[in-house]
Amino acid sequence: MRTPTFCGLTGFFLIFSVSACGVGSAVSTSGSLASNGSGVSSASFPGSGGGSGTGTICGKKSIQGQIIPNVDGEGDCGVEGAVLLQSVSGVALSSQPTVTCDTARALNDWVADTVKPVMSRAGADVETIQISAHYACRGMNGQNGGGLSEHAHGRAIDVSGFILENQRQVRVHSDWNSPEYGLALREIHSGACGPFRTTLGPGSDGFHEDHLHYDLGQRGSPLFCR
Repeated sequence: MRTPTFCGLTGFFLIFSVSACGVGSAVSTSGSLASNGSGVSSASFPGSGGGSGTGTICGKKSIQGQIIPNVDGEGDCGVEGAVLLQSVSGVALSSQPTVTCDTARALNDWVADTVKPVMSRAGADVETIQISAHYACRGMNGQNGGGLSEHAHGRAIDVSGFILENQRQVRVHSDWNSPEYGLALREIHSGACGPFRTTLGPGSDGFHEDHLHYDLGQRGSPLFCR
């Protein structure tokens, strides 16, 4: 369900982040923002946006993007030390997710150590990672009445699939059990446990049948991988 929630403040510009797996939110910042058409903002901030500010971020040359002002969301929502990611480990992202640097580094390590070698062995290098959700001011699993999702703090990211250099699209919802890429997707998902503290995918809890959810939250143990 794609339902935008308006969380802006008077005098601020708004961007709308509509999650593919939950309720979206509006993010307010003090910069000048423009939608990139994917539900994710592309920013133009003095010294950090508009293309000229795109470059190495989060202390790693393999992480490319933009540093943006902290996101001031509704209630307890928001992102401190926010960045817009463009690519990790040389692999493009389908949209520019708003996350923390810790999340960016975890994603970069997972892509470098697992995604790229696994997909290469499966037949083709990865060109683009399809991002289905990132920052969104909402509860866990898009449900009301529970605690806030790690998405609400920019500490989570959802992946719906991959576009390979041969333009083959490998999607979680259609290829998880396919003979061609099913095993590769399972190996990729397994490899996210470690860089991320929580990993959820098809068969985990009924809420993640069409995407892979990764976050840095702790749920009673150092790692919660399903």
